[in-house]
Amino acid sequence: ASYTSFQAPNDQNTLAYDLTNRGAITGQHTDGENVLHGFVRHKDGSFLNYEAPWASQIPYDSVGQGTSPGAINARGETGGIYFDSQGLIHGFIRHPNGSFAQVSPDGAVTSSVCIACINKSGTSAGDYTDSNGIIRGFIRSAAGAITTVVKHGAFATGVTGINNHNEV
Repeated sequence: ASYTSFQAPNDQNTLAYDLTNRGAITGQHTDGENVLHGFVRHKDGSFLNYEAPWASQIPYDSVGQGTSPGAINARGETGGIYFDSQGLIHGFIRHPNGSFAQVSPDGAVTSSVCIACINKSGTSAGDYTDSNGIIRGFIRSAAGAITTVVKHGAFATGVTGINNHNEV
């Protein structure tokens, strides 16, 4: 086996979360002001750094700040979380053309697209917390339709993966 070490440009801490069969890697890095930034590292070693457009970028704030992708598929779509100005977590999808979609099921206070939760068709999964503090899973189609996943009688239902048959 061989290993390649890398560090995102101008960062303090690089964390890789997911990779494709073609060698693209997604993750987050932290800048000198303690703000998270998303990246895609391509197989050739080049970097694409990005921010979810709704992410707060307040330096040295006491609540979470920035963008943290954790999933990438073969099409180059990435998904993860961003922090708003209150430090609340929300899910996002970044499309290869650079456009973004917020992932916020109806009734969600917070949401996330989980690590390794975008399949080859662009369907994603994750979980959200509603206003009653109940955690529910979800599946989001590539077109944006969201289906809630709940285990009957459970206080919390989390989703930690999705396969290419849309099974979570």
